[in-house]
Amino acid sequence: MSNSKYANVETNLFPALGNEFRATGKLDPVDFLAILTWKANRSRTKHLRRLQKYKMSFADAVEALATDVFSAEDDAMRLKILMSGWDFRLATASAILTVLYPDRFTVYDVRVCDEIKAYHHLKDRRYSSWLWSQFLGFKDAAIAAAPADLTLREVDHFHWGNSWFRDALKVIELQRSR
Repeated sequence: MSNSKYANVETNLFPALGNEFRATGKLDPVDFLAILTWKANRSRTKHLRRLQKYKMSFADAVEALATDVFSAEDDAMRLKILMSGWDFRLATASAILTVLYPDRFTVYDVRVCDEIKAYHHLKDRRYSSWLWSQFLGFKDAAIAAAPADLTLREVDHFHWGNSWFRDALKVIELQRSR
């Protein structure tokens, strides 16, 4: 069995993972760990500890989380489940949902906030109907600030790439001035 799909998860794993989840509601623990690592490798241990507080194995926690998300009545409830029920912050919850529902969610990320010059205030908020409406505003603003006709994933990439490039120019300029 080849595990090369984990070498580039966005291209090789996530499309099939999302399709499989939407069809079955099942989520493999290794694949879920890949989502957490993709979003923020430095926070992976924190996420694993968060799931341990539910007094079940990681595999059982992923199964329960997947069942909760899959059976949710709508997108607002999916975000609420991950944030209130499983204690993820908006950035991680939106990343999980972006993988599982790429046509309906975008990743809440500080780089995108920097690019659209708004919505930084959502970073540490708990779930509420107000947060949901703000998240939808964030999503709409990200789409509006990107070229037309991009998918939500392409909108994420557009903003993240622009942010990364601008940061790289700053680093290079700092090196020149030394």
